[in-house]
Amino acid sequence: MTEAARSKEDFEAAEEQLQKFPKKKDVSFYLAAANLSFSGGDLVTAINALQQALAADPKSSAAHMAMGNLHLVQKDLKQVGEEFKKAADLAPVRSIERLKYAEFEWGVGDAGEVRRIATDMTRSAPDYLPGWFWLAELAYKDKKYDEALSILENVFGRDPEYLDGGRLQGDLLLAKGDAKKAMEVLERLDQTYPNVPLVKYKLARAYLANNNANQAKLALDEAVSINPDYDDAVLLLAQVNFATGHGEAVIEPTTRLLRKRPNLTNAALVLAGAYGSLDRFDDAAAVLHNQAELTPND
Repeated sequence: MTEAARSKEDFEAAEEQLQKFPKKKDVSFYLAAANLSFSGGDLVTAINALQQALAADPKSSAAHMAMGNLHLVQKDLKQVGEEFKKAADLAPVRSIERLKYAEFEWGVGDAGEVRRIATDMTRSAPDYLPGWFWLAELAYKDKKYDEALSILENVFGRDPEYLDGGRLQGDLLLAKGDAKKAMEVLERLDQTYPNVPLVKYKLARAYLANNNANQAKLALDEAVSINPDYDDAVLLLAQVNFATGHGEAVIEPTTRLLRKRPNLTNAALVLAGAYGSLDRFDDAAAVLHNQAELTPND
């Protein structure tokens, strides 16, 4: 119930239920108390509760993961990495803790640690697909496209419709210049997962590589319809609309995007271009002037 505490009434009800918890010195009690405090914006009390949880059981992977999440909110990446690593080391190979630690290390650019985690996964549990996926991602990052595709066969041999694997396969084929095959792979993936904006965005990129702007626009319209805050899709859709002579369709979504991300130079450029295509030259000049002031080094 603590996870659902949002309104004042919910929060008070969750607190009341927490006080009825039978084992108030158990890790699960401290974790629930920390979650409730965090939901209420009381980080100090949340930290204290997690420290009590770890005192009760220093080998609780869930407590270390929760502490890492809290440090993530505080943007203390060093502490996040340490807590996530402790959680991963204490958790089974097939666990959310291992996956989250790999994702964190990927995000901070520690390819060596991601490789260590993924290799351990594939050795300990060869049928556990995330390990193979991460090794393929690493090969892709190193521009070893054929090696990455070969690694992905370990994924597709066990699950031909693995979402992350299909997405990566499409990226790899595009990187190799095989736009037609990439499009075919991503079309099949889109049929299997019809409501995933990322797949539609990747499919749109494949359509563009195949010089099919109309299909790209349809895919991007669907992506943005599902998730209006998908910035990459909003920007690419604006660029496609501008390139195909639909400047009017660029202005509202790109203006909204720049309100959220004022330093996004590519959005400013396409907006200025759209204004220019509509003979609104003063508006175009104003966008470019404002962008020059925001990003003088670009």
